[in-house]
Parts: sequence; C-alpha cells; structure tokens
Amino acid sequence: MTGGPPGAAPALHPSTTASHCWRADMNDDPNPFDIDHVASAIVNWRNDRDLRAARDEPRGQRAAYDAGHPAGIDDMPDAPWSEEDADRYGDRKKVSGSKVIIPKERFRLLRASAMPFLDPEFAIDGLLEVEVLAVIFGKPAAGKSFVAIDMACCIATGTPYHGRDVKRGLVVYVAGEGHNGLKRRQMAWEKHHRTSLADAPLYFSTRATSLMDAAAVDEMLEAIDAAAEAEDVAPRLVVIDTVARNFGSGDESKTPDMNAFVAGADSIKRKYPGCTVLLVHHSGHGDSERGRGSSVLLGALDAEYRVELDVDTTTLICTKMKEAPMPGPISFKANTVQIGTSKKGEPVTSLAFDEVDAPAKRPPKLKGQPLIAMQAFGDALAAHGQVMTGEAFPKNRQCVSLDQWREACDRHSLSSGEGDSSKRAAFHKAWKSLQEKGLICVLDGFAWRVAE
Repeated sequence: MTGGPPGAAPALHPSTTASHCWRADMNDDPNPFDIDHVASAIVNWRNDRDLRAARDEPRGQRAAYDAGHPAGIDDMPDAPWSEEDADRYGDRKKVSGSKVIIPKERFRLLRASAMPFLDPEFAIDGLLEVEVLAVIFGKPAAGKSFVAIDMACCIATGTPYHGRDVKRGLVVYVAGEGHNGLKRRQMAWEKHHRTSLADAPLYFSTRATSLMDAAAVDEMLEAIDAAAEAEDVAPRLVVIDTVARNFGSGDESKTPDMNAFVAGADSIKRKYPGCTVLLVHHSGHGDSERGRGSSVLLGALDAEYRVELDVDTTTLICTKMKEAPMPGPISFKANTVQIGTSKKGEPVTSLAFDEVDAPAKRPPKLKGQPLIAMQAFGDALAAHGQVMTGEAFPKNRQCVSLDQWREACDRHSLSSGEGDSSKRAAFHKAWKSLQEKGLICVLDGFAWRVAE
C-alpha cells in the first residue's frame, strides 16, 4: 500500500502528514466512490513505510467528505497514475517531494448517518475554534492588533492565553501595516511574559497580500508551506491584519469584491486542517458596532469580536459565535514595557496586556433625539408611572406605557415633522436606540429604566 491506495483522498493532516481516506473495511480492493463509511491511514511523507491505520479518525473522514471523488498520492517512479487519472482528478503538484493528485471539487451528497462527528476543538479554549474564520474589529487605536499579536504569540509558544489553554502550532501573521512596531510588540510580549520567541514557529510577512487575487493567495500559501516544512509544524493560526490592507484592488463595500476576499480567506482554511484564520478589521464609518464594508463578511464569519477602549481598559466583546457557546467580555490593561533605549538615550517602549476585571460601565452619553426622548420619558414616568404585575416585569419598578411616553415626546418636540406618521417613526427610532444602549427596557407596550 506504499504511496496510498488507488482512489485515496489526499489532504494536509494536522501533523504535516497526508491523510488518505477510503472504505472502512480496508479491503484489498477498496471502492473509491463509496466513502459513506470511511477510515483513514496516515502516510508520513518523509518515510513511506510509516503507515498507520486509524479506523474512525475524524479528520480523515472529513478529508474524504471534502474531497468528493477521491484521488491519491504518487510517490513511486512506477506509480499507476496515468495522465488520464491526472486529467480526471486534477493537476499534479509537488508537495514535499511527492506528486499529489488534487481532486477537483464536485457537488455530491452524503447520507446524514455517514457525516463525521467532530468534537469541538479550540485554538484558544472557549474563544477561537480551529478551522474557523473569525474577525476582531474596532475603532482605530482601540487595541485590535495588540489583541491579535497577544493571541499569535501565545499559540506559537503554547503559552496559555490569560489562563485559557491553547493548541500550539505554526502562526503566520500577514501584516499589511505597522511593520515598524511589530518587532517592538514582540519584544514587549517576550519581556512581559518571560517567554522567548526565538525558537517559536511565528512568522510575519514583509508586506501585504491581496486575498482577492488568486495568484497572490497562491504565493502566500507557498510561503506558508515553506514555513510549515521548515518548522515541521502544521499551521494553527493565520492572522490577516488588516482586511483593508490585504483586500486588494476591490471595494470592501461591494458584494462581489467581498465574496472574492472571503474565498481567499477560506482557501487558507481548506488547505490547512486545524488552522484558524483571524482577520483584523476596522469598524464601520457610521456605525462602530459593526465591521466596515459589505455584510457578506459577517455572514461568512464563524466568530466575531469587537474591541473597545475605555480610558485605559481594552475589552474584547464577542458579537457572534456560530457553533460554540458565546463567551463573556474579556477586559485587559495595557502595561507599558521598556524594551530598550534609543540612540538619544530615551526609553523605547511598547505594550503588553494583562486580563483585569471589567470596569464599571458608565452610562452612554446621549444627544439629539435619544436625549429628548429620555427627558420626555422622565416626565411621562412622573405623571403616569405605575408598578406592573406579572413575572416579566421588574418588581417595584415604575413603568409607563409607550403611548404615554410618545405623547410626552410630542410635547418635547421630538420630531420636526408635522404628520403623525413621522412623529411615530421618530419616537420608534428613539426608543429603540435607548433600548440598544441598555437604558430602557420595553415589553408588551410598556417601558421602564434598566437601572434607577
């Protein structure tokens, strides 16, 4: 069985080996098109004789499932793969001295009972699953890149991420900006955590890439392949910092362009099982509560985190978690770390994070219509407030009906429009804004303050 059986499906294995998947009975004449039930064998590319079978190995099952009609590996000079096989299954590519027949993707169906079950695995326990597309977004100078570099250094060294277990592996940081500060941030992390990065499988790009461009993506993947081979460690995390700098010539607000960008990011996940792709992104111009650009990106994400800076505290807030339980906010204090002295004799510093308790939340500042609506709410509450019965309503808390509140808003001239419909629309927009800010709760036509 040297070189893999005819019909085996190649895929990069987390241990930098090739996974071949075929029928579970492992007979001498496997049917390459019947992979409803599969097992796997792992062939170490550096030693063909090292062949181990793992009957129910989930990653092997996944490789077969993803591959569609399987192909195989050609390691021997007298291998049976013909040019017809190559044309049928895809192009030959050199990988670690082996010629791999990469299957063309085809639409196919798999019985529900045959789909492999994979236990949830995390690159960072409870925060980042393996094999997902995730994003960290926030305003400029909020600390997005510091959070990403902290995660990258922890995974590359196997250092727990503020008490959370990590899966160690190769980390590639595709930096599109801030190259001058990257080394300082690395040095600050080393000194603060008393952990050297000298032998860590952590790599930084010298320039940005273009995830919209297939040729640029291929060039990046070749560089990742070379790093993985040099380190003999499989990729665990690829950071793209930032989306804008690594987007390419397109417009991130246009659906087709964002679709192309997402396809480029997904190609990293597909090639490296067990690898997470983490994007660093700017918040929207008019809405800091979401990432900038087309909503295609949000739809494609498995996890999304918003970074907020409040005075001296940076908080990481999960806003989307597709499969795993959504974690609570994590707050960090930035420590100034001196890493050297300049030619002028001045201290050279950077920042490193420590997790801290979340700061007391200050009430948001209001202006415009939300401020007017809040003032009107106080008047309505003073005139008509009542304690409501029922388990859904707060005990001993004054409530007011939305109709009474809207009448008070009319007296405060919330809307400049004359028509009743424009006044109602302005009121609805104002109370929704106050509810989203956590100041007002609305239920069954009544409203009350969240906190007295």
